[in-house]
Amino acid sequence: MVKNVPAPTMRIKHGNMEADSLYINVYREDARKNKELYSSNENFVCLVDYNIDGVTTLKDGGLPVVYWRQLYHEQIGNVQFAWREGKYAVKKKLFNLGRNEPCPCGSGKKYKKCCIDKGLY
Repeated sequence: MVKNVPAPTMRIKHGNMEADSLYINVYREDARKNKELYSSNENFVCLVDYNIDGVTTLKDGGLPVVYWRQLYHEQIGNVQFAWREGKYAVKKKLFNLGRNEPCPCGSGKKYKKCCIDKGLY
């Protein structure tokens, strides 16, 4: 279930709308507090980044790189997920990835120095 809270500075639009990109922050509880996108925030579940062409426009999910690298990354089709906890990610190899290839999470590091221990790719 997705909830879009009205904002006083934005017009509310109803009905179907075309979009090339969609960014969603998912939380356990809808509260004014605990909206930080950090892995230490237990209210935070994940970031969802959909792009029509499958290429994100947000570098490191819009977060400081130190926090981005703590999240568990997963790409399914045109949707990229950045989970706070690895237990939610689909634990299957999506493609054959060599240890010395660039990591699919986008960190710029080799896979063996980045996400190999998370087992998501």
